Amino acid sequence: MKIMCAIPIFKDKYNSNPLYSCIDYMSYIDYMDFHPFPDKAIMIFQSSLNKYFAAKAEKTWSFSLGKAHLIKYLGKSIVVCGDFGIGAPAAVIMLEALAASGVKTLISIGSAGAISNELDIADCLICKSALRDEGTSWHYEGGENYSYADKGLTEKFASYLKNTDIPFFTGSSWTIDAPYMETREEIRAYSSKGIKTVEMEASALFIVARKRGIKMTSAFVISDILYSKDWKPRFHSKKVTKRLERLSEEALSFFAFTKG
Repeated sequence: MKIMCAIPIFKDKYNSNPLYSCIDYMSYIDYMDFHPFPDKAIMIFQSSLNKYFAAKAEKTWSFSLGKAHLIKYLGKSIVVCGDFGIGAPAAVIMLEALAASGVKTLISIGSAGAISNELDIADCLICKSALRDEGTSWHYEGGENYSYADKGLTEKFASYLKNTDIPFFTGSSWTIDAPYMETREEIRAYSSKGIKTVEMEASALFIVARKRGIKMTSAFVISDILYSKDWKPRFHSKKVTKRLERLSEEALSFFAFTKG
């Protein structure tokens, strides 16, 4: 289904070319100092996860776009990137840097709010599609109001997780730019359509990853509940933190054991 979106304002944008690229910017900030990256990457959002992987890193690149930790896992080199902020614009800037640095496969690990009563705190969701209620993706591509994770990678990662003790769901998410504007009416409406979570990055990441030739999927840990009468935040609970760490470790293991 196509929707009328006010972004971009310039209606001929999709037939125009950008003035400069991420590669141009990265060259300006001494791009060659950290190029190339390994072709597999994990994107993280929590500061606790960034510290967790910084302690494990063989090398860390610090630059204006964020931090990239080189992790050696079972003999494989994988880059874990974080400390770049939250929200679709920040995440897409990091994704563009990963694409420019040679990354071909990406798993995003973050937190999300539950809008379906199927989910509870610290449950996991493998995201197959995301409702594009953010502005960034619409500067890259028009069309449908949903964007999609790479089907093959999503299925492989879900299949891998079935062999662990991490329970998980699969489904769709609602990506929004304004976290303080998640209304009860929207939550009810999107939940009734089968959407299970709300977060701030997935729909834009899926669009840009596909345009840059990156296979990508996302996995979330539930950090707050929005389907109840009152909001229930548990962002900093030990249960959520440990589940995020474990899910990230399983993403590393998945990359180490999976070919292609």
